[in-house]
Amino acid sequence: MEVHYLLLARYAETVAGGLNIIGGGIAVYTPKDLPFHIPQLYVASQIELNTQDVDREHTISYRLIGPHEELVSETEDFNLPRTAIPEKRIAMYANFVIAFLNLVILAEGRYRVQLVYDGQVIKEVALRIEPTVPEGQAAVQASERAAE
Repeated sequence: MEVHYLLLARYAETVAGGLNIIGGGIAVYTPKDLPFHIPQLYVASQIELNTQDVDREHTISYRLIGPHEELVSETEDFNLPRTAIPEKRIAMYANFVIAFLNLVILAEGRYRVQLVYDGQVIKEVALRIEPTVPEGQAAVQASERAAE
């Protein structure tokens, strides 16, 4: 099993075996204030299954982990049934799209979206939350940090 990609987007959907992605590659949100509401955060991924992978069932799920290693949100397990690779092919490809809805982000820092395959984290992508600081406050915060 190989993960071809795992990315964050404003919107994504699977269509006729492919993916439509809008606003893909999100890596940083810069909210004015915390807590910060994210109405929807889409996760798009593609996995490749070879002949050894398709001989039994598998599960896939996704987790959003916060900056202090806390679980922010997770999906239910998706079951991949046992199947066969069509003749003349050496692998199968599966596209997945999930949405984390109505996220409330309480803290700044590095978040991680994890792809979990059969209970093991096999790929993750980072999402930074970096609140913007009004211009006058930025100088005050910098001098406070220098004094520490």
